[in-house]
Order: sequence, then structure tokens, then C-alpha cells
Amino acid sequence: MKRELYISLAASVVTAGSILLAEDISSTRLQSELTRWQDAAFHARDTGGSKQFLHRSTGTLSDLDVHLTIVNPGAKLPAPIPGKKEELLIMKEGSGEVFYRGEWTSFPAGSVLLNASYQQHGFRNTGITPASYYLITWTPPEVQK
Repeated sequence: MKRELYISLAASVVTAGSILLAEDISSTRLQSELTRWQDAAFHARDTGGSKQFLHRSTGTLSDLDVHLTIVNPGAKLPAPIPGKKEELLIMKEGSGEVFYRGEWTSFPAGSVLLNASYQQHGFRNTGITPASYYLITWTPPEVQK
């Protein structure tokens, strides 16, 4: 009888702990989020501008940033710099060059580039029309420490 009571009590504690843990995780984890094009605010800059879609923490990342960058003809952002964030660039339209593995490389519409943490990177518009690319950045958990 005592054995069944201990097993029942242990099962109750595990269940209650699981519920509390699940509630704690769900309150801090990124919930699904939708941002429509027309709802993303445009921020003008001398070099072009950007539309911010998402910028917040998730259950596994302290910082997730999703935006569209627009670069005017002849402009570059930034000068080649290393950064702790990882970046995924998806070229939407226009033409340009990215600083990749130590040199400037063609980056036409439809191209995708992953910039690893602490690698020098940059973008410059080499075309005659504005260039735009989606930029998704995050800080890897091992770098956050």
C-alpha cells in the first residue's frame, strides 16, 4: 500500500512540475507572429532604408531580427566588419556585391548568403537602381554568453 502511495505521489509531483515548466516555457517562447508588408514601418536612411518585420527574442535565441534593407545606387553598408551575429541575406531585387571570404563578389537578385559569426561582411549596390535584400540575423546561443 505504501509503495502505491509513493508512486502516486511521485507521479503527481512530476505531472505538476511538467505543467508548471510547460507554462513557464510557453510564456517566454516566441509565439507565431505575422507582419504584413503594409504593416512594416519604413525607416529612411541616407543610404536607402529598411522595413522592420520582426525583432525580438525567442525560446532559443536572445535576438532574432528580420527586415528588408534597401540600398541606394552607389551606397554600401556596412564597410566590411566582423560581427557576433549570424546573418542570412536573401537578395530581392537589384544588383550588388557582398564582401565574402575576403573579397567583393557579385550578388544578383535571387542569391542567398550566410554570414557566419565573426566573419567580415558587407554589401554595396553596384547597380543603377535601388537594391533590396531580406536580412535575417540572430545571435547563436554559444555566442550570447
